[in-house]
Amino acid sequence: MTVRILERWKRVHNALPKTIIYYRDGVSDGQFVNVLTRELNLLEHGFKQMSATYNPQLVIIVGQKRHQTRLWMEQGAEKGGGKGKDDKGKGKDDKGKGKGKGKDPAQVPPGTVASDAIAQPSHMNFFLVSQQGIEGTSVPCHYHVLHLDKRLIKRGIGVDDLENITFQLCHMYSRADKSVGYATPAYMADHACERGRCYLEAVYGASDIQSTMGSSSSEERKEEDMRKQIEERTTWLNNVVMRSGTLKVNGLQSYC
Repeated sequence: MTVRILERWKRVHNALPKTIIYYRDGVSDGQFVNVLTRELNLLEHGFKQMSATYNPQLVIIVGQKRHQTRLWMEQGAEKGGGKGKDDKGKGKDDKGKGKGKGKDPAQVPPGTVASDAIAQPSHMNFFLVSQQGIEGTSVPCHYHVLHLDKRLIKRGIGVDDLENITFQLCHMYSRADKSVGYATPAYMADHACERGRCYLEAVYGASDIQSTMGSSSSEERKEEDMRKQIEERTTWLNNVVMRSGTLKVNGLQSYC
């Protein structure tokens, strides 16, 4: 995938990118090592396939949405937030269903960043609320900067710049006219994975990989079998795309 994306970039810009920011979603804390070993090595292998001297400045950022951290305005929380009352003592929401709802004063505005005191001390990370809170408490995305090229550090690129870039990317999601909850590259990757699953299910069936493994198998054997099945399916999917440039399975078609 790295080679194909870089080839497309080169055809359009007649040059390879000097800096690459790799956003990753769906990674737990225990999988950070896998990203920094296997995926980082695969990325660098793809760079070398483009050119033996190609060595872009690489940044790897992992975004997590499944956590229990929430942010709110202290002043709005003290006032109770949410529903207010007019001068007649009636609630502002009494005007009818879906009408008259005011902004919850406890909601933090889009672009709110929190890192001091609540971020993990082991590496560069931050919480970012990039979406407009409509109802309930906004869930921030927890971003972990797992790799930052030393050349960027020497140029003075730090966490403030990465926070700003990430927030700007949250405004580039084409399906919404507002900023979304996490960086658009990871958002679009989710859609690509969902679509890829449809093609794989058309060939291999809808059963989960784990359901095909016996309960008596050891954890090591299960992990090895799972890896083999994943490699088989992803290899099939990539080969179909590379051969034709289009993917068509049982009536589903996509131009890649």
